[in-house]
Amino acid sequence: MYLKSLENSNVTYSVDMLRLKTYISNTVFSELEFRFATVWKDYVEANYQKFNCTEFRYNYIISVGEGHTFWFGFLHNSEKLDLKKDKYMFTIEFNPNKIKDNVILIFILHLFPDWYIKSYDVACDIPISILDIARF
Repeated sequence: MYLKSLENSNVTYSVDMLRLKTYISNTVFSELEFRFATVWKDYVEANYQKFNCTEFRYNYIISVGEGHTFWFGFLHNSEKLDLKKDKYMFTIEFNPNKIKDNVILIFILHLFPDWYIKSYDVACDIPISILDIARF
């Protein structure tokens, strides 16, 4: 559904960035990490941890070819670690126009049942060359 675009008055509108979130357990995230450490290790462009309270602890940048990537993070540092708590935030961000139907992305999206739209950007493509726009 996110690959849809709308044309109105010669302007094409489409979703340029999509940020989705869900909640998963440490066990499920460990299984996903194992998959990226073995089967999909060649697609991992970066794997790092951050400790700032406004960021995610575990971060991955996944390369899907032609210079296109997507990012996901697990366990937001603002979340309190609790042995009684079963699930923590997992967020994924990608450009649906560039990633399209990537097998890894589709796998992750189908792995978890409940996704929430956290944010999105809408692109407005106007059929005019940037070179044709006069400077003011």
